Amino acid sequence: MRITKFDNEKQFIEDSANFVLTEIIAQKNKDVFIGLSGGSTPEDIYRNLGSLPVNLSNVLFYLVDERCVPLDSPFSNFQMIKDTLTSKVKDKIKGFFYFDTSLPKAETIKKYEVELHMIPHKSFDLTILGIGEDGHFASIFPNTLANFDDGEIVCETTTEKFSVRERLSLSPRLILRSKKILVLLKGEKKKHILDKMTSNDETIKKEDFPAIMLKHHPNLTIHYLS
Repeated sequence: MRITKFDNEKQFIEDSANFVLTEIIAQKNKDVFIGLSGGSTPEDIYRNLGSLPVNLSNVLFYLVDERCVPLDSPFSNFQMIKDTLTSKVKDKIKGFFYFDTSLPKAETIKKYEVELHMIPHKSFDLTILGIGEDGHFASIFPNTLANFDDGEIVCETTTEKFSVRERLSLSPRLILRSKKILVLLKGEKKKHILDKMTSNDETIKKEDFPAIMLKHHPNLTIHYLS
C-alpha cells in the first residue's frame, strides 16, 4: 500500500490525473483497460485528465458501478463521466463502456457482461475507486456481500443510506483482480477511512466495512486530500 497525503487540492487533482496518465503511457502500444468510479471526488481529476494533450487511442474506459436511473439523470455516474471526461476525448479513446440503464435491468447486466469479457483475463490495468464514509466502494455496501456471487462479474445491490437505493456494480472479485487500484479520499470526514485502512485491527470485518478487502491488494495506492 502506497499512501500520498495532500493539503493542496490542485496538487491532489494533478498528481492523481498524472497517476492515470503514467499508467496509460506505460502500456505504449497495448490496449489499456481502466475502471472508473462515480461520486464527486474524481470529477475534477477526470476533467483534468480529459484536458491533457495525450494519446488515448489505446484506452478503454469501463464504469465500475451505477445507480438505477436514466442515463441523463443528475444522479447518473455515466452522465458525470461523460460530462467531465469522455465527451471531451470521445474521438481519441478506443471505447467507453457502461451500464446501459435505458434497457431493462436484466438486459443491462447481460450487455455489460459481454463488454467486460473483452478485458483480457477480466483484469483491469487500473481501477479508480472512492470509499464512502460507511466503508463502501463501488456499490458494495455494508451487509450486502451476500448479493455478490463469486461466479458473477456484475451484480444488483441496494442501499438504505442514499436516495437512489437500487444499484448495479462490478463484483468485489472482479475489482480485486485489477492490476493496480487508485483510491481517492477527500476531506476530514474520510480520515477515519484512512485510519482503518492502515490499522492492524484484525476485528474489522469486510461485511461491516467492505473497503477493508482492498487493503491487501498488491498494487494499492491511496491519495488523500485533507
